[in-house]
Amino acid sequence: MSMTHVPENYRPDDAAWPAGDPLDQALSAALAPPPVPVGFREALRVAIRHQAEQELLARRQALETDYTARLAELQAGYVRVRRNTLLTVLALAFALGAGAMLVLPWLAAELGIDPSTLVLAGTTLIGLGLGAVAPRLAAFRLPRLI
Repeated sequence: MSMTHVPENYRPDDAAWPAGDPLDQALSAALAPPPVPVGFREALRVAIRHQAEQELLARRQALETDYTARLAELQAGYVRVRRNTLLTVLALAFALGAGAMLVLPWLAAELGIDPSTLVLAGTTLIGLGLGAVAPRLAAFRLPRLI
């Protein structure tokens, strides 16, 4: 007796299946196919279509949930970067102010210039330097953090 591989999509009335198999012929003669209710195939198609729609809706909902979670994560990171940038700028300004309070009296005594004139000259030089560097920084297209 030879064992034949039966494909998963086998149907007894399939023309592609070899008709000479004696076991299939004997089973077809001995067993009648079960009765199928009227509209069974259409109901099956509708059920399959409905299942596919439900799976699509479930996938869409999962993707939307994931998108919402990732967006919230990105926004939280953006807020964190802005906060950290602001804190860095404030700390730098405080450190420079403290340094200026320590250095200005010494520098004024060494150069013999009024401290207010030194502050004015220093801030003017810083402003001119930033004005000269700013166009070159714009070429890098740095993100706007503040």
